[in-house]
Amino acid sequence: MVGKGKPKQSDVAKLAGVSQAMVSYVLNGSSSSTIPDETRHRILDAIEQLGYVPDRSARNLRMRRANTIATIIPDITNPYHPAFARGVQDVAEQNGFDTIIYNTDGIPEKERKVLQSVLESQVDGIIGIFFHLPEEQFKRLVDRDIAVVRIVGYNEATGDLPVGYLYLDIARAAFTAVDYLINKGHQRIAHIHGLANTPHTMARIEGYQKALAKSGLLDQQQIVPGDFSVESGYRAMQN
Repeated sequence: MVGKGKPKQSDVAKLAGVSQAMVSYVLNGSSSSTIPDETRHRILDAIEQLGYVPDRSARNLRMRRANTIATIIPDITNPYHPAFARGVQDVAEQNGFDTIIYNTDGIPEKERKVLQSVLESQVDGIIGIFFHLPEEQFKRLVDRDIAVVRIVGYNEATGDLPVGYLYLDIARAAFTAVDYLINKGHQRIAHIHGLANTPHTMARIEGYQKALAKSGLLDQQQIVPGDFSVESGYRAMQN
């Protein structure tokens, strides 16, 4: 009989009448060709009967992998960012990875704190949007073999670090949107920008101004500050 307390892998092996190594093979997803179906079912039945839950942290230490990806977003209330995080999760799950989400509010200190949290946690990689951190800030992660992918909206000169970049042409997107409005006959077109003095914001302003200049409307530009929040958008529309 298995003793009281949290069941262990050895308890599963004893109840199923197999070695502990065989239980590990089943838990780690070894192919069915190496383990008889009858043995596999007996182990799974023992796991269910005992209510055994594998200790993921111990397994991660043994394998030196966490099978976890951190997704970094500036604002979870922004409709774009949950869709982005969902896409990361869908692909991660297809490949046997879990995801965790960090929200930074686009604040420099929170972005730096996220990197420290990632270093202190067990993750295999991060993917996300950082408004303020230069590439060299990610060196500590790279040195720990944590993969880094940044989503950027501007051309950024990369250094020697093996950091991946997904480039969104924000300037071109802003140009296309404003040019569409101009072609519809609108001439007084304002731009409510996001966080001040970030590369993403400057790229959007660049696209906005280029579209106005193309049609000779640059002297009518109206650039109003905001911070991506609903409240700032409301205030900007009162001007």
